[in-house]
Order: sequence, then structure tokens, then C-alpha cells
Amino acid sequence: MFGAEILIPAAIGVVFATAIVRAIATRDRAMEATWRTAAAQLEAEFHYGPSARTFFIKKELPVGTLTIARYMRTLGKSKVVSSHATLIPKRSASVAVVQKTAVDRLNAFGVDDVQLGDAETDRALLIQGRPGHVLAVSDARTRRVLTENCLKGLRVEPNLIEMALPTDIESADVLCTSGRMVIDAGERMQLTDTSVFDRLRANILSDDLLSVRRRNFEVLRQDDPLAAEAVADHLVRSIDPNECPMDLAIDVLCTRGRALLVIEHSARLWAGPLGVVGAILGAFNMAGKPCSIPAPALETILAAEDDGVHRTLVDALALQEPAVQDVIGQRLLANARHEDIKADVIALLSMAGGPGTVEILQAQTQGVLGNATTKKAARAAIAAIQARIEGGEIGGLSIIDGSNDAGHGALSPVDHAGALSPVEDES
Repeated sequence: MFGAEILIPAAIGVVFATAIVRAIATRDRAMEATWRTAAAQLEAEFHYGPSARTFFIKKELPVGTLTIARYMRTLGKSKVVSSHATLIPKRSASVAVVQKTAVDRLNAFGVDDVQLGDAETDRALLIQGRPGHVLAVSDARTRRVLTENCLKGLRVEPNLIEMALPTDIESADVLCTSGRMVIDAGERMQLTDTSVFDRLRANILSDDLLSVRRRNFEVLRQDDPLAAEAVADHLVRSIDPNECPMDLAIDVLCTRGRALLVIEHSARLWAGPLGVVGAILGAFNMAGKPCSIPAPALETILAAEDDGVHRTLVDALALQEPAVQDVIGQRLLANARHEDIKADVIALLSMAGGPGTVEILQAQTQGVLGNATTKKAARAAIAAIQARIEGGEIGGLSIIDGSNDAGHGALSPVDHAGALSPVEDES
């Protein structure tokens, strides 16, 4: 009787132990089947690992060696199972990409963090490498793929692309998807010296974001000025100034001594944003040529709170006829914010202004808070204009008869009012 009491629990224990062993064996066979299925779908080799319940899938590809492995690793005194999909690339752009941590975000725009010009990607990813190589491989689709997959555990290093996987994977599709992720990343990271320019150029011409186009152009200009000149030439000749970093293109051409090309195509470029308009003016100034600014572009300049473009307009006015200097100078004086710019405009008006200019200058002499130097310059300019008028020299302006109240002290009207006088293209 006592023997039966002992044997029954023992038998139950054996049954449970046997059931557990069988369950483990069943699970292991299912796991192995999953890995074998994934290997078949990837057309790769299946191998057993060095330890029980470890496997790996391996495939040689044009881009590199793909390995998807389940293996044991030692962690202190314990052994832990890990699973990863990795690609050892044959040729890479020497770029490293990981998801940014909270610390990385606090140290935003660190010296090793290459900015792409895409706010979403720049915020999500820490990217390191040569800026030219990083930008070259980071087209719109690559940025989207890396941003999505790095959030899932993808990590890119110069000689390794790795995807962390769940320890126990029950679906061959998960293994195949992870394998394809690292392969895709590896293909996108491939780069040769000859392809850097081609890919930067493609990004400059066709990326979805203007800020990314600009960033690519900036880096190309730093790395290869001659190549940047070729791209700038194409932009100026063919591309809508609102859809590319045209101001940089114009600056590149002017720096390379090709301001005349900008002047040749200026008629279609004036429709660009303020930066482009200012760059066109700068090209004319560099070539020492007066220019005709369309009225909309002139209004853009005058309305801008931008001392740089106002300074460029002052330099452009210095190349114009006195009548043009007077008309545009009056308006610029009313809009300029910087006292040095006002001083230079006043100097032009002192030589080119007529009776109508005196009233504009008098406004600069008023006010308790006005700049003393500007007030003094305005008074001197008024005196110079009055002396010239009294002497019969009115700076080439046509003054309407004073008997006409509506036109008293005004410039005679012209068909192109609001624009600088047109000049023949001497290029």
C-alpha cells in the first residue's frame, strides 16, 4: 500500500516530464521548420548552429553576405539566446546610422551628426560619415526606409548592417522581411567614387524637399567646385528658380567667373524668391552692368526686411542713370533699416535727386530719435540738390511744369514705371 502511494506520484512526475520534453521537442521542430522555410524562401543555405536550438541562414549576394542567426551568447554567468539579421557589405559608403536617443536629441546637431535637410529624418536618426557620401546615399526613399526601419531596430555601420529580431520567431515571413530589410539597406549604402557626383546631382535636381536639394548642393560645392559649376549651369539654363537652390547656383557661377551666363538667363530667373532676386542683382553688379528689374521683383526687394539684399540694390543703383537712382533711391530710403544703407542711398540722391527728392530727404531730418549721422547726411544732400536746381543742373530729371498742380515736383511718367531702365544686353 505504501509502495503504491510512492509509485503513483512518481509515475505522474514521469508523465509530466515526458510531456514537457515532447512539448520542447515539438517546439524545436516547429522552430527549425520555420527557419528552413525562411531559408527556402530566401533561396539561402540553412545551417545548424554550434549549440542546441541555434540555427543560421546564409546567402552570398552581389551586395554582400547575408546571415540570419539564432545563437547563444554569454551574459555574465548566464547564456542568452539572441537573433539578428546581418549583412556584411562588399562595398559601402562608410556611413553609420542609428536611431537617436534622448541624449542625442539634447545634443542636437553635434559635430558628428550629418544633417540632411529633412527635418523628420534629422530629428529621428543620428547619421555619421563623410557629408558627401551621407548625402549621396540619402535620397527621399532611403530616408523614409531608414527612418522607419531604424525605429524597428535596424542599425547601419560602415562594415555591418544589422537588424535585431525577437528571440523566438514563429513566422518565416518575419525572418524573410528582416533579411530583405538589411539587403535593401546594404544596396542603398553602396557607393563608388564615380557615383557620388551622380547621386548628389540627382538629389539636387529631383528630391522632394527643397531644403534637401540645397543641402546636397552646399556639400557638392564644398567637395567638388567644378562639378558644382556644371550643376549650376544646368539649373540656371533649365530649372524653375522656385524649385531649386537657384541662389546658390548663381553664386557658384559668379564665383567661377560666369556672371554673364546668369545675366543671359536673368529674364526667366527674376520670378524666383528673394534670395534668387538678390543673387541676380549681385551677378549684374559683379559684371559691372546695369540691369532692368521687373516691377514684381523690385517690390519684393523693397518690402524685404533684409539688409543684405538692400545693400545689393544700392550697389546696383550705383550703375544706373541718375533718373533711375532718384526714383528707386527714394523708395529704398523709405524702406531701408540699416543706417549705413540709408547713408549710401542719401549719397546717391544728393547727386541724382530733384525737387521731389527734397521732401523725402527732409523726412530723414525729423524726429528726436533719428540717427544724427543720417540727419546730417540728409541735410547736406538737400543743400546739394537745391544748389544744383538753382544752377540749372537737375540731374537729368524732367520736371513737370509747376503750374500743373497734379504734377508739381514729380517725375514725368514713363511706360515702365516701377522698374529700373532697360539696357541692351552687352554680353
